[in-house]
Amino acid sequence: MSLKALSLTFIVFTFSLCSITAQQKRDIAFTIVDVPPRYPGCKGANAGFLKECFRNNVEGLLAENFDFRKFEDILPKGIHRVFVQFRILENGQYDQLEIRSPSQAVKTETRQVLEKLPVFEPAIHDNETRNTLFATAFTIEIKKGKAILKDTSAASQMRPRYSKVDY
Repeated sequence: MSLKALSLTFIVFTFSLCSITAQQKRDIAFTIVDVPPRYPGCKGANAGFLKECFRNNVEGLLAENFDFRKFEDILPKGIHRVFVQFRILENGQYDQLEIRSPSQAVKTETRQVLEKLPVFEPAIHDNETRNTLFATAFTIEIKKGKAILKDTSAASQMRPRYSKVDY
């Protein structure tokens, strides 16, 4: 390989690496962002309140629209944990939706519910709009043929409980 080709390859590789690093620097965790993304209807200046409002609305969307009864005959009895993560972009849209669950049917249902997410007001950190990584989890507990939603996330002690406990 000639020196010119090697040099050009190095420049392209370096540019790509810088671009990836710059993109990663634009992403910030939901828990540490100065002003979190706003779910439509969440108002206020307190970042803690806005984070709680955002989380409650996303989890409420899941609780109200997820068809738990669908899984009574599909899933074995026991506890089934579902992890959800997505990125809210600087334009308010979301991408990089990742769902972890032992069941493909649960992943599909979760994806269909989360397609109903609205466009958000983007997060602000250090006076700049930023991409924000958001994650939450929920549990499907199958007992005697009945699906029950339980919030088992670490922050559940600090948030209000769901109003619908039994589905």
